[in-house]
Amino acid sequence: MKKKMGMLLLGFVFLIVIVVCLILQQKVKRDKEALQQEMDKLNIMSIQTKSGIELETEYIQVDDDLFFVKVPVNFEQLDADEILQKYPENAPGIVFSNAERNVDIFIYMSDGILENEEVKSYQKEIVQFLKQDNKLIDTTYDTIGKHAVAEVEFTSQEENQNFYNHTVFFSYDHKLVLISFQCFENLREEWEPVGEFIMESLFFTDEGE
Repeated sequence: MKKKMGMLLLGFVFLIVIVVCLILQQKVKRDKEALQQEMDKLNIMSIQTKSGIELETEYIQVDDDLFFVKVPVNFEQLDADEILQKYPENAPGIVFSNAERNVDIFIYMSDGILENEEVKSYQKEIVQFLKQDNKLIDTTYDTIGKHAVAEVEFTSQEENQNFYNHTVFFSYDHKLVLISFQCFENLREEWEPVGEFIMESLFFTDEGE
């Protein structure tokens, strides 16, 4: 009887091991598929506007190649004077713009301290602020490697002109970094897919803080 119980117990253990192995295999398969999808997404270098205009992009490297983001190749990087004209207050350090100067991609590396674990709470503060004036469109939170990355879509107004903004922000070297896609509100429908494509292209080559 004891021998029979022992065999049953051993068989049960083997069954559990097999089930666990199958679960792990499925998880590994899903992880590989997700990784492949991310790699495929990074390798796609063109995006269409809503009307079907195709834009080729290229990666630009920021701060000693430690993080990258895609920018349309026909966008021009503005010089310091042009940046100050467009952004007289809190001017970003890097701005790319289309020929008409009505669609911008900018990178703002702040001196403000922001730790990686503070990104989510900072996002909540921004969301609450935007909700007050019904400016919030959407917001998400994710991690890229060990980097916490918050994403916010919203509208803004400057000098009687309405703008659509798609922004990601994160902690880098213990400081706040923003990457933003901005266009006139009336161009939002046409350019929104491009903004999403650019924000999703962000990746890091370091291990995070």
